[in-house]
Amino acid sequence: GGREAAARWAAVMTEAGMPAVETDDVQTALWTKAAINAVINPLATVLDLTNGELAASTQWRWLMEAVAHEVGAVARAAGVALPEPLMDVVRETMRETAANRCSMLEDVSAGRPTELDAITGEVIRRAAEANVAVPANTALYYLVQARIRYRPGPRASPEPSSPSDRIRGHNKGGQGAIGYEPA
Repeated sequence: GGREAAARWAAVMTEAGMPAVETDDVQTALWTKAAINAVINPLATVLDLTNGELAASTQWRWLMEAVAHEVGAVARAAGVALPEPLMDVVRETMRETAANRCSMLEDVSAGRPTELDAITGEVIRRAAEANVAVPANTALYYLVQARIRYRPGPRASPEPSSPSDRIRGHNKGGQGAIGYEPA
């Protein structure tokens, strides 16, 4: 049904409480959602903050901006231009969902598997393929892994996994896109 069907589905989703809009640019929408999740989920998980508390924190703004900048660079390397300034979109999402504890924090708190590999790990893998440095995303990846590993109760895995284990060999010259190769 094309655009008309997409508009109907967006209206149904919005009426059900999940705001949606139709778009012809699916890649930009997906990368924007990925950027929002890459900024909010890992940092809120490490700091144990709601989205609103994270939005209000001034001491972590630099890290949120660094993560957004890195995801934007990876998206550009994939041929996708994200909205500028991207942090305005992220901040608006945090304000709209201020009372939420992000899904990654909920999963870690409940001892369930997380979306870490699907969100931050994917950014790191794509960055390596494009030879784009993503040190802020990488640091958050390992900090969430540490939170998972050292949380009270059953552990998800005995050792943190590394997205670089799955991306080695993608970069010429032995220099990983994340700036180092973990020991």
